[in-house]
Order: sequence, then structure tokens, then C-alpha cells
Amino acid sequence: ETYLRAMVAQFDATSCKSKGCDQGFHNYLYYSGQLGKVDDETTSVGAISKLLVHEQGKGVINNLGALRTKPLKEWGMYDAEKELVLNWDGST
Repeated sequence: ETYLRAMVAQFDATSCKSKGCDQGFHNYLYYSGQLGKVDDETTSVGAISKLLVHEQGKGVINNLGALRTKPLKEWGMYDAEKELVLNWDGST
């Protein structure tokens, strides 16, 4: 819930409606250390005590936006026969 409140607070503060704002908010919150700060009067967001960052392609959730330079099939991440998007290791 803390992460979601922080993301909503960023939207409220910026009113950004451009594509990709959510990634920008996420990056700002992480790299500025905002997720580890204690509640304040402007956001009412509690601190997150531990953040675990995974290398691209190694975590449970990944952003495919980084792969926009060519189709997923060319990256080896799409099985056209089964119509499945694959993980980095080829698993589903």
C-alpha cells in the first residue's frame, strides 16, 4: 500500500498524463530515496524498510518497454506458434 500511495502522490503532485509517467514516478521514488522516508504532511506515505532491486530480466515482473527497438520475436521472447510471450530464459 505504501508504494501505491507514493505513486498516487506523485501523480497528484505532477498531474502528468504522458505515456511513461508511471515509470518516471517509480524511478524518482526509488533513486531519490522517497520510499524509505517516514510519513510527512504532504504525502502521508509510510516508509518502506527494505527495497530489493532485481537486474532487468531477473525479477518476477519486467518492463518490456526496454525492448522496443525490435519485435519480441527477434529478441527470442515470443513463441508465435503458441502465441506466448516468453521469459528471458525461454520459459513461460
